[in-house]
Amino acid sequence: EDTCSNYGAGLLHFTQFCDLHNIPKPSHMPASPELLAAFLANAAGTVSSSAANSWMAGLHYWHSINGADWHGGEGLSKLTPPSSKRTKCPPITVAALSQLALGLDLNNSFNIAVFATACIAFWS
Repeated sequence: EDTCSNYGAGLLHFTQFCDLHNIPKPSHMPASPELLAAFLANAAGTVSSSAANSWMAGLHYWHSINGADWHGGEGLSKLTPPSSKRTKCPPITVAALSQLALGLDLNNSFNIAVFATACIAFWS
C-alpha cells in the first residue's frame, strides 16, 4: 500500500510541477529527459532521495502501463555530489569511552554532562 501511495504521490507532484511551469499536457508523456531532470532538481533538498526515487518509479510505471517510452534515469541519487559522501567512521568502543572519561575532569559539571551524554548515546 505504501508503494502505491508513493507512486501516486510521484504522479501528483509531477503533474503539479508541470502545471506550475506551464508544461503542455502532451509533453507529460512521454516525459523528456530534460523535464524529468527538472522535476528531480526541483525535488532535490526538499524530499529524501528514497521518496524521489519512489516518485520516479511511479512515473516509470505510469509510462509503462500507458505504453509510453521511458526516458528517466536512476533518480535523485545522481544529483548527489561525490563530495557529500564520506567514509564511515570507526565504531565507538568501551575503550574509547574509557579514554574519554580519562581526558575529562569529572569534577566539572560541563565535563560530567559531556560524559553522561556520550554514555547515553553509547548504551542506548
